[in-house]
Amino acid sequence: MIWNSLDAEATRVDVSWDDEPLGGLKSLVITDNGHGLPHADAETLFGRLGGSWKRIGAKTKNGQRWLHGHEGRGRFKAFALGRVVEWNVRYRAQDGVRAYKITMLGDDQRHVRVSDERLLEGRDTGVRVTITEVRATRFLDREETRQGLSEIFAIYLRTYGSVVLSISSVRLDPSLAVASQKRFDLPDIEADDSLYRARLDVIEWRGKAASERVLYLCNEHGFPLDRIAVQFHTLGYQFSAYLQSEYLAKLHDEGGLELPEMEVTLAPVLEAVRGRIKDYFQGRAARDASDIVETWKAENVYPFPAPPQNDLEEAEQKVFNIVAVRVNDALPELATAPRRTKAFQFRMLRQAIESSPADLQLILKEVLDLPERDRREFAELLERTSLPAIIGASKLVGDRLQFLSDLETMLFGEVRTHVLERSQLHRILADNTWVFGEEFALTGDDQGLTAILRTHSRLLGDKIAVDEPVLVPGGRRGIIDLMFSKVVKSNRQDEIQHLVVELKRPTKKIDAEEITQIKRYAQAVYSDSRFQNLEVRWDFWLIGVDLSEFAQNEAKIEGLPAGVIWRGFNGRVTAWCKSWAEVLQANKARLHFFQERLHFRVDRGANMEFLRRRYDELLRNLPRLPLPEYTDRGRVADAADLVPGLVL
Repeated sequence: MIWNSLDAEATRVDVSWDDEPLGGLKSLVITDNGHGLPHADAETLFGRLGGSWKRIGAKTKNGQRWLHGHEGRGRFKAFALGRVVEWNVRYRAQDGVRAYKITMLGDDQRHVRVSDERLLEGRDTGVRVTITEVRATRFLDREETRQGLSEIFAIYLRTYGSVVLSISSVRLDPSLAVASQKRFDLPDIEADDSLYRARLDVIEWRGKAASERVLYLCNEHGFPLDRIAVQFHTLGYQFSAYLQSEYLAKLHDEGGLELPEMEVTLAPVLEAVRGRIKDYFQGRAARDASDIVETWKAENVYPFPAPPQNDLEEAEQKVFNIVAVRVNDALPELATAPRRTKAFQFRMLRQAIESSPADLQLILKEVLDLPERDRREFAELLERTSLPAIIGASKLVGDRLQFLSDLETMLFGEVRTHVLERSQLHRILADNTWVFGEEFALTGDDQGLTAILRTHSRLLGDKIAVDEPVLVPGGRRGIIDLMFSKVVKSNRQDEIQHLVVELKRPTKKIDAEEITQIKRYAQAVYSDSRFQNLEVRWDFWLIGVDLSEFAQNEAKIEGLPAGVIWRGFNGRVTAWCKSWAEVLQANKARLHFFQERLHFRVDRGANMEFLRRRYDELLRNLPRLPLPEYTDRGRVADAADLVPGLVL
């Protein structure tokens, strides 16, 4: 709509809006002082898509400006903003200025209502477009909208300085926000046996972020036709890029700008554009860094007292310079810090770069790239807790997620056939008792029932003596894997709850024999008179990877929770049969929320590197599986990667 006003040689265009009392927009209004449109042409031009007087020439009617549009579609785009559009037109006729009204509905665009015209007093011409039943929410008073419009009309407004474009009566003047403008001549575009000139304008903005990193595709006069998102690594510089060529206008007319990077003739041009922008801003960064570094040297805070003596020292200083300049930009208060403080901080930064560049790169990127809101929340969080505590809690959750992933591989992956029950699986889980519940503390592992019950007796304050062995039915001593205990606070007294876990190696399917074994362990406690009158609850878990059909049926007792295979002594002793899939899923469900909030990425490698690092002595016998043909190396940090785009 603004382009239509400018193509009508308007010298003033104003965009305004009326608010609804309860929020939202009541109407949008675009007003200009252009030529208007003769009444005789209105019904013809508005009645069909593609009807445009602009097709007959490349310049406006008086030849004062280059035209932007010529497709006859711009007026219909108003319906993207609202359902009802009304054009109040004033144009100059032979007998004076005449006025009339055009009305169209978004859901009935074939019917154009053109009112009768009338003669007006006065000399002002122009068009006032009013859009009602607005679909769009409030957006025109946002800073990013003004910046986006500044980018789109920057070249036009700089070319035609007499044009005033206002948003709610506030003039949009890109020149006030432009820090610099650089033009590059590009190689000609060869297509259809013709050569088309191409050039690139880069406008750098002063103290204002560009709406987004995009490249505007323009006709030969610099009028944007389309745009593509391009990830430029420019060390924080804010700019807009404009690729200009008659060939782009030709592609636009043919519908070839829908996927510009797929156009064979255009792809090398876009690559050249990226290279020019990257080289330009790397040069800017080097010059800016050099000026700031000279200031630091004059202040005697630069941490390198002597010039570099070899290539390595020169590279170290270059890395420090660019990283320090980036820190200086992100922390304006550093410039006004006392000299001693600044010198100390620079020495610490140098030490960090020399000792661990990969760690520094990651820390700088994550902290300096935080949006303002996140930085504020981070500061508030540090007021309530310490950074080591935050790191410790996050690492705890991350380690547990990775542990579960590697444990799943150990139980279900190809290495499962090599996993040993007691010397590997048992020892690892004894060190990670949280898998069975945060509330339990390990009180015994890999011990007989007699030893386990002695531990139980100590928890009760030695109320009973365990001086004779506790035997399972049949007279044998029972050996269980893990025993956990917790004290439950009640109104009467402390009640102790025990969890006894019997583990089976991954290749062992749980069947009748294993079911009978865990029941015997439970019944050994149930039948021992020394423990029948105490405030104690016992749970016995039998856990394995595979459950036979018999075991699955045993774990479906009507009236009891799923997994219970036996319960006795008024519910104080319960035996369960569980699969590792159930246990792992329960843990993942508990940690799912934290994983989402932390955006933690779990490494699902087949070789369980996390477990191998922690339990190297236990897992040395497990074979390492060959890696797949493809490898996702992730992002490898080196000295040149401290700042994106840096070349040493």
